[in-house]
Amino acid sequence: MPSLAVFGRVARGPVRPRGETRDGRRNPPLVYMRIFTTLKVSTTHAGDRDQPRGDNSPGTCRAWPARQDRFGQVQCGRTVAALNEEIEGRWSAQGRCTGRMMALVASEQQEWQMSYVRDWKGQLAAIIERHNEMHAFRHKPISHNTREARRQSLFRMFGLLRQLGFMVAPANIGDRHVRALVRYWCAQPAAAMPAREQACSAAYIQQQLSILRVFAGWIGKAGLVHEAKAYVEDPALVARHYAAQRDFSWAANGVDAQTLVAKVTEMDRYVGIQLRLMLAFGMRRKEAVMFAPHVAEVPDYALPKGHPAAMRFVSFLRIKRGTKGGHLRYTAVRSDEQREALEEARRVAKTRDGHVGCPGLTLKQSLDRFSNVVRTVGISRKGLGVSAHGLRHQFANDLYFEIATVRSPVQGGDPALDPAVRRDAYRQVAEQLGHHRPQVSTAYLGSLRQEGGTNNEASAQHQG
Repeated sequence: MPSLAVFGRVARGPVRPRGETRDGRRNPPLVYMRIFTTLKVSTTHAGDRDQPRGDNSPGTCRAWPARQDRFGQVQCGRTVAALNEEIEGRWSAQGRCTGRMMALVASEQQEWQMSYVRDWKGQLAAIIERHNEMHAFRHKPISHNTREARRQSLFRMFGLLRQLGFMVAPANIGDRHVRALVRYWCAQPAAAMPAREQACSAAYIQQQLSILRVFAGWIGKAGLVHEAKAYVEDPALVARHYAAQRDFSWAANGVDAQTLVAKVTEMDRYVGIQLRLMLAFGMRRKEAVMFAPHVAEVPDYALPKGHPAAMRFVSFLRIKRGTKGGHLRYTAVRSDEQREALEEARRVAKTRDGHVGCPGLTLKQSLDRFSNVVRTVGISRKGLGVSAHGLRHQFANDLYFEIATVRSPVQGGDPALDPAVRRDAYRQVAEQLGHHRPQVSTAYLGSLRQEGGTNNEASAQHQG
């Protein structure tokens, strides 16, 4: 079955002498086709076109033109062998061109992959922007502080991976990268990797793994990050102690709270009353800054039905602004010192809806003002050995002593105390601090001694 080679330019319109179509565009490149037919090809000698010759005789090949409007400039009369040879040469050249094109595509793909890895900050920022507003397990938004803490931790971790030699894109993080991070945090030496001089605390390691676990869920890799003990040979390196190991209250560290608060009040009236509220009612810093004293006090009958504290006290503070997660709590007004602090707060916040923060400042500016003032007078772990949050610890220990008539376990209290009395004291302290689980009180009071004599109460995360 002989083959005929027909080639021409493919164009929708007629071919122009200059190679341009009617609309001014250049003609497309030549398209080569090989047409197979079962018809015998007639061959003739030059000058003797009427005398047929055999199929194997040398001669010229007559190719029937294709549709003129579809293929232009169909060339005929060349021998099949010559046309095939020319086509094979063109195919060879086209193959070389294709090879160069594939090499160029591979080079561009490699360059794109490198730029994809180099732009890890932009990719990480896009992932965080898409997912960071929501809670890890519940369908609800989270606070700005939690979002910022996540963002900073993730950028710090991926920057650390690059220092350890892993040029990984955020979406490609795997198990070996998590293990490398934990190994570095635990100050465990590894080949060709830098090591820390001192290991990070177990609380820090577990916090970072928790954030990384949330991130893995964002990128569709839930289950990638395991418990901290799965990455170390010695679980003690990452074992977190939730119960207080020492007393963080100001009194236990030799600091007279009343004297120091008075000193702060002379410097800044607003920060002074905020510290006083933290000592009197166990408030957090943000709760104290946002506290509105004129509308906060409510009588006992205003509490929800069945509230356990409604039977013991007649007046409460309704605290919700600035609390963690916006959880409402009621703190009892049970002493003259608390009443005096509340009256002073009302004098500072002159209007009915006013708060004790500095007028004219935003919340962030008020919080920064608080931090700057307390740092100036030495209220820090490096300064006097105490923090402003230590006033909340002091409130918890004072309340425990008031209920149980003995000091808390972290202060060396009586181990022979009736377990029922101790459990009730832990429950009341947790309620006044705004926690729903009595076990959280161990973060302020120390571990509960169970009847078996052990000192290992079930761990409960310190919520602040």
